[in-house]
Amino acid sequence: MQLDYPGESGKLCDHLLKVESASGIRDPLLDSLDIITDDIEYLYVYFWDIRNSIGGSGFGPAPISATELKAWSEITGNKLATWEVNILREMDREYMKYVAEENDKKAKRQKANAAARSNVKHGR
Repeated sequence: MQLDYPGESGKLCDHLLKVESASGIRDPLLDSLDIITDDIEYLYVYFWDIRNSIGGSGFGPAPISATELKAWSEITGNKLATWEVNILREMDREYMKYVAEENDKKAKRQKANAAARSNVKHGR
């Protein structure tokens, strides 16, 4: 897999590292860059373009809806085949699962830290 963004300067790997630095969320692609072949790498770029264009619900990211996929396709002129939509939706399911797992870990850490502060405050 080439690590260059199609049509942009810079390396995909560099971009992913910046995203990780800014959000604290590590993209699994950094650990296995060879899983995406050159012929479908553009779907990864599409995914993040779509994902970054939608808002969250106030409780984290919202799943990519069919309406958002259609709007993105019309705005960009990138017509998606059914199999491409299926891959993008599967990528989004995995992303949402990953975010939920990371949020659970964060909540557990916060709960543990609060308990530790409480124990210190009360001399335990």
